[in-house]
Amino acid sequence: MARQRIERDFYPTEAALTQVLLRYIEIEGDILEPCAGDRAMAIALRGSERNVYCSDIRDAAAGKPADATTREFWGWYDGRNEYFQTEWAITNPPFNAAPVIIPLAYEHSSRGIAMLLRLSYLEPCANRAQWLADHADNLRAIIPVNPRPRFRSDTGGTDSVTVAWFVWDKLHSWAGLGVPCPFIFESGWKEKEEH
Repeated sequence: MARQRIERDFYPTEAALTQVLLRYIEIEGDILEPCAGDRAMAIALRGSERNVYCSDIRDAAAGKPADATTREFWGWYDGRNEYFQTEWAITNPPFNAAPVIIPLAYEHSSRGIAMLLRLSYLEPCANRAQWLADHADNLRAIIPVNPRPRFRSDTGGTDSVTVAWFVWDKLHSWAGLGVPCPFIFESGWKEKEEH
């Protein structure tokens, strides 16, 4: 029997999981956490060199755009009803909305994005294949974590999928380093073989 989705995809992220990202990637400047939920990730991100702004779809009643899957959201956010761009967008997006949120976050972040995703996000399926291929050179790191974290409090044990931090950094380029990009996203290989 399939488990029911939790209302508004509220799957809390432990602070320790955010600390994993900070151990490996230097994050400074203004950060937007667009799927903030209970703000645990935002609290873990705060630091002397970091300002964190939060929003969550559950905040929609506050009279500001709160749905990170919309272009309206990414053009508006800072509490003063003004448009601005942060250096980073960092979040654990709902997996079913990630292919929409990730390109918008990348476009509206001056430095880059760090997304906590299922490892299967690497699969270049139709809803993300082109974006993954186009941004492979800026994919700086993939940081899988073990043990698997628990995102559901209504079950025992861990969730059934492995997750990793995916970091796309606009200032990082494998080509610029003179290194062949280690990330290649191939889709349609079967059709190409048949021709």
